[in-house]
Amino acid sequence: MLSIVGVLIAFGLIIWLLGKEVNLGHAMFLGSIVVAVTSQLSIQKTVEVFIKGISSESTLELIIIVALIGILAQLMEKTELLTEMIEAYSYIFNQKVIAMFIPSIIGALPIPGGAIMSAPLVKSVGDDMGLNARKEMAVNFLYRHIWGFVFPMMPGLILAAQLTSISMYTLIKLQFPMAIVMGIAGYYSLFKDKEFNKQEKESKSIRKVCSQLLITSLPLLITLIVPLLFNVSLIIGLLMGLLAVIIMKYQKFSWPLLLESIDYELTISIVGIMVFKEFINSGPDLKLLTDLLLSLGLPTMVLITIIPALVGYITGAIISGVGISFPLLLPVIDQDPVLVMIMYSAVFFGYFVSPVHFCLILTNEYFGTKIKQVYRDLFWPTVTGLMTLFLLAIVY
Repeated sequence: MLSIVGVLIAFGLIIWLLGKEVNLGHAMFLGSIVVAVTSQLSIQKTVEVFIKGISSESTLELIIIVALIGILAQLMEKTELLTEMIEAYSYIFNQKVIAMFIPSIIGALPIPGGAIMSAPLVKSVGDDMGLNARKEMAVNFLYRHIWGFVFPMMPGLILAAQLTSISMYTLIKLQFPMAIVMGIAGYYSLFKDKEFNKQEKESKSIRKVCSQLLITSLPLLITLIVPLLFNVSLIIGLLMGLLAVIIMKYQKFSWPLLLESIDYELTISIVGIMVFKEFINSGPDLKLLTDLLLSLGLPTMVLITIIPALVGYITGAIISGVGISFPLLLPVIDQDPVLVMIMYSAVFFGYFVSPVHFCLILTNEYFGTKIKQVYRDLFWPTVTGLMTLFLLAIVY
């Protein structure tokens, strides 16, 4: 019984520390200590569990993948390859598509502060179409985040796949309809009755534009296609994509830039999550905890939606929501891909509307809008996304 209390205290402590802006990894390590003490693990057993958590194959693979994604994203930004890619797309699509595409392509790459990167570009296009600041904010926010369901380089999605041993591409296939529906709902609710203005651009031949588009997109295409075609780890695709950026932008590349692009805080967070998972799994009464949750009379479906959504809402981060709620609930769902999809989506929606969501706060300040007003513009995309999740849970 003491270990059950310890796990609950650990979860509460982690969420409280995140509210105090403590790094997720550090919070997870402290939570792990609480679990170890209340589970009455010996010092030797505690050390063994800790070493297993930081040195397991899944932990090491996850650390490498997340680090390489961060490096690739930062290099594409700092060598201006990302800017060139967006410019190429602007020659092909109209302003509405560009307004959606800019935050989407930046959002698909986990660039810290990416929301503020795309905000000025969205504002420029939005002003031309006559969008008010509130709608510009909603466009930037919505289309930056809907990729969280399907893009295989999202750290939260990668973590969910690693924790459950379910193929990431299985989750993507299950979740794909939600991204599409939310994108379409956003288009009709945010761009309704808005016309785009014809902009004068430097004259370029179709061949030149297509060539620029292909070249600038090449690192991402290599990263995504190689693992699918050759059934190799995403690490191989990321290394090849990274090499492509270095070769293409060799004059702007430097080794210090490579080291500066590593997200050390995120790496610590990943290690902390994996260690916490090991301590949770090593607790002798974990099954008693899950049985206790079920004994409350709540259906399993309610547990796997309310708890992940609540954690995602409180922490304002997908990776925190997954890392905290998944170890607790995995014994309840028995690795069922559909239930994992529901849990991940619940985390996403909680995180998406969270008032402590960093992107929401950041872009709200940039556009000078009020969060309550922005929620109104995000209402239909959010509701249609939730309705789609409900229907998918029935159909699947």
